[in-house]
Amino acid sequence: MEANEPSALELLGSFLKRNREELSLTREELANRVECKLSDVIEVEEGRTPLSKGMALRLQEVLQMRDDSLYNLASTDTKHRIDERRRGILRDISAGNRRNIRRKSK
Repeated sequence: MEANEPSALELLGSFLKRNREELSLTREELANRVECKLSDVIEVEEGRTPLSKGMALRLQEVLQMRDDSLYNLASTDTKHRIDERRRGILRDISAGNRRNIRRKSK
């Protein structure tokens, strides 16, 4: 990873923030709908903490995502590290390529 390249957690946080804003939700509204603390939403959006599998499932529903890609990106190891495969998916997302994570059709 280059010195000024965003971390995988930062890319994931940016993606979640962008999706939340597209639905015109505040952080507080998202926290209420996902049934978590406001501080949890802030920490994930700012790339300071990994996304749990449980929170990923709830976010997918609230953010109207049609597949399990967000769940698959959530941390599964005890050290909360995101491997290079996940980093590649997040790079695609931040570049605007949403083939991996898309909204549910209405």
